[in-house]
Amino acid sequence: MGGRLSFLRRKRAKQAATVPDAVPTVVEAPPPPPPEVFDSTTFWEALKGILRFRLPQGSDLVPIDKSTLHIHDATKLSDDELDDVKEVSKALGDRLTTKKEDAAMELFTYALSLLAIGNTVAACDEFVNVIATDPSFGRAYTNLAHTLLLDTQDDPATLERVVGYLESALKYDDMEIRENTILLAEVQSLLGNHAAALDVYGRLTDVEKEWENVFHMARCEWALGRFDKSIALLDTLQLDANDAMDPSMSNKRLVLADAEALFMRPHGGADVAAS
Repeated sequence: MGGRLSFLRRKRAKQAATVPDAVPTVVEAPPPPPPEVFDSTTFWEALKGILRFRLPQGSDLVPIDKSTLHIHDATKLSDDELDDVKEVSKALGDRLTTKKEDAAMELFTYALSLLAIGNTVAACDEFVNVIATDPSFGRAYTNLAHTLLLDTQDDPATLERVVGYLESALKYDDMEIRENTILLAEVQSLLGNHAAALDVYGRLTDVEKEWENVFHMARCEWALGRFDKSIALLDTLQLDANDAMDPSMSNKRLVLADAEALFMRPHGGADVAAS
């Protein structure tokens, strides 16, 4: 028996050696990057300091005192600014008083300064002086007409003056031709001259560009008793997807809703009642 293997040992010896499972390779995470070191003289350190509401080290800048900040409406003059305008206006008035000759541009500037401080009556007087000095000064006609309408829209005599000034503005002022044309049509309508208003609208190219023009023309046609033309004009006014959401189109939505109610047309459908 010496040197011989037992049956069990022989059986075990004949079996294939078991291959051990592969040991999974452990992937080591890369080491974290070293922390950024900012040099106090670099742009990044300065930016980092600003974002953290801190000044860069060694900076001689003085931080802003937020308690002294004052936010005001940019469309309105502050008390200090109003005082400055009043001072300039007075200086212009004094200069015009002492000058031997009249200068239209200086008179016009003086009128604008009066208008800026709310003295519309004096501003209108100075615009008239500008026109007397230079009858071709177009901006004076425009500003005079617009300023007169600030104070009254129901005095026939004033409205007749505005019509004349706007006609002259259209002749001499090429800066606001479309705006003055539309305003002239509206003033003619205020005077009850609806046919004249429609004639003025006829001077405009792409009159339907402003939906208000179409609505106003419809009102003029209605006032003249031409109801079919008025309704046809109102029918051209439609709300698109943008108009339905745009806050600036709220007036248009109200106008169209009133028109639909007047014609008894639910949701823009056909007439359900005869007029």
